[in-house]
Amino acid sequence: MNRVEHVGSFVRPEKLLNAVRERKAGRIDDAELKAVQDEAIRDIVAFQESIGLPSITDGEFRRRSWSAGFIDAIDGFGLRDGTLSFRDETRVIGVAASPYAKAPLKRKKRIVADDYRFLKSVVKRGVPKVTMAAPDVMHYFLGPKAFDAYKDREAFFADLVKIYRQEIRDLAADGGQVLFVGTKKQARDAVMLSQLRRIRRGFVPNVFGFLVPVFFVHHLINLVRACAVKSTMGTTRA
Repeated sequence: MNRVEHVGSFVRPEKLLNAVRERKAGRIDDAELKAVQDEAIRDIVAFQESIGLPSITDGEFRRRSWSAGFIDAIDGFGLRDGTLSFRDETRVIGVAASPYAKAPLKRKKRIVADDYRFLKSVVKRGVPKVTMAAPDVMHYFLGPKAFDAYKDREAFFADLVKIYRQEIRDLAADGGQVLFVGTKKQARDAVMLSQLRRIRRGFVPNVFGFLVPVFFVHHLINLVRACAVKSTMGTTRA
């Protein structure tokens, strides 16, 4: 039997979009925006429960985009044009901005653990689930241009590992059971080219149709074990 479930994001309701615009224009404050976010999350939780989804997300309603929740929580990230572009039949119409380390990376706030805490408080049926961008999203679109502030790639990776470890520890301490770590097809392809021969294995399917490298699944499991969190943390999905 195949298991299928929703990943994380839902279409933002118009009231939430308007509140984000109002906050950007300075016409409401953070507290007023949060109140609208809270209401939208309660509504989307109720919807998911009403159709019987086994895991329940907050729709990623507090983020600018699916990966921005991670980037915005970290001191040291900047954005520059990456290798991912968008085009129509005749021309390139846009280039996606990609994160890079313009200064040493440090977690300035919890990435998803606070979102999980609120989500857990409103879910009545099902398992609360949070999502987080995978480490490959933080470097595969820029390659060596992704870590200006570091002497080499390994030093950059070491700080990324530290950040993921801190966040997983906090999430587990708050009772988190399911963490979805998401990548992009383009990053997957880059991993395949550079790593497949080294690991001599293929890829495992994840629940949103893209593929996550086996070596990353193993690495994430090792991170969880290294955190020395309680054994009741549950399943980490990648």
